[in-house]
Amino acid sequence: MKNKLGLLVLTLILVGLLLAACGAKPVELTGADQDAVLGFSEPITDNLLTALDANDFTAFSKDFGPDMTKALTEEAFASLHTKVNNGIGTYVSREVKTVALIKDQGYVVSYTAKYTGDDAVVITVSFSLEEPHQVIGFWINSKKI
Repeated sequence: MKNKLGLLVLTLILVGLLLAACGAKPVELTGADQDAVLGFSEPITDNLLTALDANDFTAFSKDFGPDMTKALTEEAFASLHTKVNNGIGTYVSREVKTVALIKDQGYVVSYTAKYTGDDAVVITVSFSLEEPHQVIGFWINSKKI
């Protein structure tokens, strides 16, 4: 039941972002624009994945925006950690798949990631437009979880 709660929370955040972005199509960023987004997003994503592996909610949530703080509780995080750890193992590495801008909404960075139990994991992290760029969405997708 707790595993489903974590996924439900993340799904609700995704639905909210999608509804908010109706009519605004993502524009893929390249070159200097992509590099600028990766300049702030990579350290935050490193922290998210390291803290998730370590089951450290305080570190995991330190860059959350206000809505994300309300939506992903410590209980939901514990459920997510268990589901990821039991389903796909621990984080190994990632490669940037896409970096996009959703006008007036935020940045979205998608990765193809490897875990000890699955080498085809898709991680998506969305960030606010304003500095300091905060996490406004986080998803891990795998056929194994």
